[in-house]
Amino acid sequence: MAQVIENFYRILPLTFEAGHKHLDFDEWRVTGHNFECGTIHCVGGWYAIAKGLNEKSDRVDFLDGARALSEDLGINFIEAWARENPEIWGNQRGGDMFLSKRAWNGAKSISQVINHLEAVHDRLPE
Repeated sequence: MAQVIENFYRILPLTFEAGHKHLDFDEWRVTGHNFECGTIHCVGGWYAIAKGLNEKSDRVDFLDGARALSEDLGINFIEAWARENPEIWGNQRGGDMFLSKRAWNGAKSISQVINHLEAVHDRLPE
């Protein structure tokens, strides 16, 4: 979890450049599809950028970031884990983490996503 949090911290300055509307759960593209990598992404899209996936392929979307996040956590489907562990995730909406800000307790920024992940980290059993 610490590595995932660190990866999000790495792209945090890019989100500041993008302004207050940098987190959009309806934006599934990162690159390709006549769309150049911009500054508005969902959580999966931002994670794809944090991992540099947009530099390795001309067709990247939020699913690439979602898979990378799951791999980095060593969990096959992070959404399923979050849904099955609401007491650790922090709410009942963890399964929607790539679809809705409600899964992140209403996060409106990557900073708030990071704060949520830090709280999840603190709740993990030792």
